[in-house]
Amino acid sequence: MKFKIEILEDICKGCGLCVSFCPKQLFKISEKINIKGYHPAEWIGRPYFISEEKFEKLEKEKKNLISCVGCGVCYNVCPEAAIKIYKEAMGVEFKNEKKSGK
Repeated sequence: MKFKIEILEDICKGCGLCVSFCPKQLFKISEKINIKGYHPAEWIGRPYFISEEKFEKLEKEKKNLISCVGCGVCYNVCPEAAIKIYKEAMGVEFKNEKKSGK
């Protein structure tokens, strides 16, 4: 099953917790700046240290073993509730019940 992560960039303060705790290393801090003046996290969907071409080859060989598994670590560590996880095949969103840090 494939998963997709959405980061609400205007809420994200770029704390880097999702980058640090993702077991698959699928996040990085963006170079762009959001409306609050922060560099938000960015979900790149592949380990940041593997090129896109190499990732596609590995995906075919390993049958998605290095992709997002929907573990929810990023969702749970985000203090701003700025991360949503979707099951792509099902179209189901995990609801984030945490309150925003506003």
